[in-house]
Amino acid sequence: HNHLGFEIRDALVTRANAWARKLGLSNCHYICASANISMEPLLKTYPGKVKVIAVQFPDPHFKRKHHKRRVVQFPFLNAVARLLPEGGTLFMQSDVEEICAEMRDRADVSEFFDRVSGNEYSPRDPLMNRAKCAKGELETESVPFWTPDGKRAIEGAKDFGDWLLGENPIGLPTEREVQNTALSEPIYRCVFHRNGKEYKPDLDEEIDIIVRRLDNASKVAAASKGLGKMVEESIQVIISEVSTSGSSENESILPILENALMESLTLIKEVTTQNDETKSCLALVQNLVDSKILEKGNSIERTNSMRSLRERILLTSKRNSEIKSLVLSLVKGWKKVENGVRPKNKNLTFHAKKLPARLNHLVNNCEGMDSVIKNLPDVILDVFIE
Repeated sequence: HNHLGFEIRDALVTRANAWARKLGLSNCHYICASANISMEPLLKTYPGKVKVIAVQFPDPHFKRKHHKRRVVQFPFLNAVARLLPEGGTLFMQSDVEEICAEMRDRADVSEFFDRVSGNEYSPRDPLMNRAKCAKGELETESVPFWTPDGKRAIEGAKDFGDWLLGENPIGLPTEREVQNTALSEPIYRCVFHRNGKEYKPDLDEEIDIIVRRLDNASKVAAASKGLGKMVEESIQVIISEVSTSGSSENESILPILENALMESLTLIKEVTTQNDETKSCLALVQNLVDSKILEKGNSIERTNSMRSLRERILLTSKRNSEIKSLVLSLVKGWKKVENGVRPKNKNLTFHAKKLPARLNHLVNNCEGMDSVIKNLPDVILDVFIE
């Protein structure tokens, strides 16, 4: 089996991949990405079957205004339904009871998942309305799940209940799970199988997927634009400091550095174009939604408009590949001269250390952009172009 983990904190991804390498696990890898945005486009490119999707201790986002950031929303469950074959497993667990209750009840009311038969669950508190919990309506600003002193806010409720009994059915505990077990802290679990219900794309949902992915792509492109400018700044400082150092050793690498500066100027131009292109795509979709062109009755206009959008996204994807190749060439170029740069002041030392980190960050941004827009042209082709 192959295992792929999604985590939005880069430091945790780096640590997890280091552990996997240390253990010699060639079938295990983690990426820094949002599961809500990148999971489906990435897993759709996997040549094999996706057998299990596990949601492990997601960020609870306790503030009500941040609830929309929680991982298990209905669009996420629909994405899982599209990815899992019949009989595939959806496993979810958390040490925050109300979060797992919301995840569990959303899967329960979804038409694509059934509880795995044969598993025992604890008795459910009858005051915990399943439909309301799934919609996030059990908890309101005036009636939270908990009172400030840690007691149940819903009068008479003792426990949510309806939790999977026994050990982790997947058999692979996370470090959070190991810690909670050692401290005898509760862990709330539920497990579902994908049933045979066919998933039929909903037009509004598909539009929402496109908007969310393009919005994320626009943010990545904007970050890349800023990074590109910092790369240019670092190379300019290094060239300036090296050329005035008076060292023949430093002067010998000047031509290579100057060539890198020219490439970085090209890079700035490319990431600026990419940033403008993603914003243009997002604005186009919003205009199509506002003008109701994407509704089924406007088939000819819709097809022509989405064909144009598809071409723009393909162009953005091509530019992203070009930018990644350019950044990788800058990385190789810097490695050739890195040891030859003799720092003579704090300014040169700072930029000589920062440049490789900025270049690597740009590579990660390119990979992130690819994960966001991958498969998006196919979605447009399948759903909107007749």
